[in-house]
Amino acid sequence: MEHRRGQRLPISLPVGIHSQHIPLGNFTVKNISTGGMSIVDAGRQLAKGDFIQLQFYGNHQKFSPRYTKAIVVYQNKNTVGLMWVEENVHLKNLVKIMVKAAA
Repeated sequence: MEHRRGQRLPISLPVGIHSQHIPLGNFTVKNISTGGMSIVDAGRQLAKGDFIQLQFYGNHQKFSPRYTKAIVVYQNKNTVGLMWVEENVHLKNLVKIMVKAAA
């Protein structure tokens, strides 16, 4: 089943991943959309179906730091695909702004 919703924006953004309140490390967002995102180099630590919490970092004031929840919908040795599992209006609006600016 295809889980992607909306246009994906290629981006390089640091993100921390937590599973059951245990930090798994910091990784890099490969692309992001209003429906989810891809993260590189996290594939060995996560499995399809895992629920995780994400902590966004960055120089942009609106991203310092923000949390949201996601589920792993795709996983291979290098990349995980995530789908948002909660409504995060702040993150959704920021993604829309970034996608429009990149178009």
